Order: sequence, then C-alpha cells, then structure tokens
Amino acid sequence: MKLFDDYTKQFDFSNEKIELKYHHSYRVQKLCEMIAKNLKMNERDLYLASITGLFHDIARFRQITEYHTFLDSQSFDHGDVGADIFNNEIANQLDLSEEERIIIYKAIKYHNKLAIGNDVNDRELIFCQIVRDADKVDILYLFATNASLPGKTDGEVNSDCHRIFMNKQSISHEYVTNGTEKNVAALASLWDINFPISKQVIKEKKYFQQIEKMLNHEIYNKYFKLIYEDLEVE
Repeated sequence: MKLFDDYTKQFDFSNEKIELKYHHSYRVQKLCEMIAKNLKMNERDLYLASITGLFHDIARFRQITEYHTFLDSQSFDHGDVGADIFNNEIANQLDLSEEERIIIYKAIKYHNKLAIGNDVNDRELIFCQIVRDADKVDILYLFATNASLPGKTDGEVNSDCHRIFMNKQSISHEYVTNGTEKNVAALASLWDINFPISKQVIKEKKYFQQIEKMLNHEIYNKYFKLIYEDLEVE
C-alpha cells in the first residue's frame, strides 16, 4: 500500500530489523484478510481488517530507529504509540468514518497487550481479535523459520509460569525471569488464539513442530504435549 510504503521509506532499510518489520506487517495484513474472509465479513470490514493488520506495528519503525530494540520495557509501548501514530499521521489520509477510525485505533492499541481492554464494544472486539491472531500466527512463523527465537534454554521454569501455561493462559512478562521462560511464554501464545482458522494455519504449517526441533530440550516436552493435544496433532 502506497500510504504504508510512503511512511516507512523514511526509515533505514539497511537495518535488518526495519526490513523484518516491513515484511511482517504485510504478512499480518494478509492474515487479517484471510481471517476476515473466513468470518464472512463484508467488503468494508475486510478493508478495515486489512488496514489494521498493515499498520498494527507502525510504531516499531520509530522504536527501532530511536531505541535500537523491540523491547517495550526499554523504550515505549508500541501498541499505544502505534495507535497514536495512526490517529495523528495516517487516519486523515484514509476515507474512514469516526467509528472506523476508533476501531482501527483500538485494534492497534491492544494488539500487543496481555488482554484486550474493557473499553471496547462488540464490533471493536472482533477487529482486536483478528489482528491479535494474525500477529501471533506470523510471530510463530518467524520463530519456526528461525528468523527469531525468544530466548536461550538457560534455566528452569518457575512455578507461576508453569501453572499459567498448564491452565492454558497467556503468561505476563512479570513472571518471566530467564530465556527458558521466555520460550514457554512464547509457546503460550496459542492460548490467546481466537478463531479456528488461525489454529488451522498453525497446525497445517506445523509451526510448533518446527519450534520444538529448534528448542530440542526435554524441559519443553510437557508444554508441547499440551499444545499438540489442543491442536489435535497426532
């Protein structure tokens, strides 16, 4: 999309992190479109889902340029900042109603949070869920293709991380203290998948099987066992 390309061309594409996020954004856009089509959304809502996917990580480019990191804890919340960038620099260049602008704003804002905020209505919620699914599916793709792995297996998994995972819940960063737990938290992203089509892609592409081979450590066996049971992988 020309608007997205015009915005991002101000950043240094010789930086591999910039290029990574550029391509990630387009893949998430396509995944959002796929999920929206599977939900039988109308053409206008397909468009909104597509725009949300493309711009969900728009703050990453500024984050990488200014702070040289993807870690929000060391820079800024890229969901919050991205929503503001969209609102202030992008939205007025698109033919959006006020309701549509708010939908995209909230979807970008909440795409990276542990949970979606209580200030969303039912219509907004669907778009938040779509982009969260699409983002997680593509991040699993990146893990599976070894473009990025969360951490090194460098310790045990604490009781809180283990309990939360086995309860099929997302793991907050506050419980993560080492590389092993980073990996377990990444695996737990499956528990926040909202739509069957998203799980179908994960299953068909065998992302978790590829990740398991790369991690190659028995400490993760019980977690993959639960994942495969959930995905009905034989």
